[in-house]
Amino acid sequence: TSLGEDAPWGAAVFDHEEPERLRNIGASIDELVQSASEKYDLNMEFWGKYTDIPSMASATEKEDILQIIDNFLLIHRKHHYLFQRLKVTVLRSVAEWSAPDFAALCQAWAQLGFLHEDLCVAMAERVATTAGHCTAQELVWLMDAYATARCSVQSVNEAIVKQTILRLHEFSLP
Repeated sequence: TSLGEDAPWGAAVFDHEEPERLRNIGASIDELVQSASEKYDLNMEFWGKYTDIPSMASATEKEDILQIIDNFLLIHRKHHYLFQRLKVTVLRSVAEWSAPDFAALCQAWAQLGFLHEDLCVAMAERVATTAGHCTAQELVWLMDAYATARCSVQSVNEAIVKQTILRLHEFSLP
């Protein structure tokens, strides 16, 4: 493992050639599935897709990353190593993500206690420029993400406020 001192977000950057050491990080997929299946309905098609946590951590496609995070949210489990690796991948591919994508990611990570300021700062420009694609719910999730991370970015605040005003009729009280 090496520190990503050259990375603008200061995140840890991991080598992809550490399979033996990584097999022992946290619970195995079999252990997660076994303990979670007693409490939750699992998407076995998803859980059967991966052989181990390092194979999940190597996901690079936005849809795969969101699916991984969503399935961990469904079983109410945080896997710090996995999420850190996925966050580094997201940070490297910020331009491929939109505000609605970030809303879904951040909403899940906030619920699991893994939302970080460096992600909020790194995604700010994309959120500000693509906030117009968000639903009312996604705007709420984004504002919550920045509040949860105790992070304020003026361009994001302005974009969310503007879109909220434009979509005011879409918001409802519980």
